[in-house]
Amino acid sequence: MNVRDTLAQNLRKHRLSAKLTQEQLAWKAELTPDFIGRIERAERTISVDNLEKLAKALKIPPHLLLIPESYRENLK
Repeated sequence: MNVRDTLAQNLRKHRLSAKLTQEQLAWKAELTPDFIGRIERAERTISVDNLEKLAKALKIPPHLLLIPESYRENLK
């Protein structure tokens, strides 16, 4: 799995865990719902600034959006 796919999977997981729609997350992160959807479908890369906006909106450290699930399981 590449970084773009990992970000897509983690963003969706954390958004759903926070019980947010794409529209709600977009509003909180000052981004567009279309942009959120494209990230979650691994169609877009994002800047570090937008990664930080998403993490702040989700109230998580930014690195959690980039760590593959399999790697996190090995850290436990």
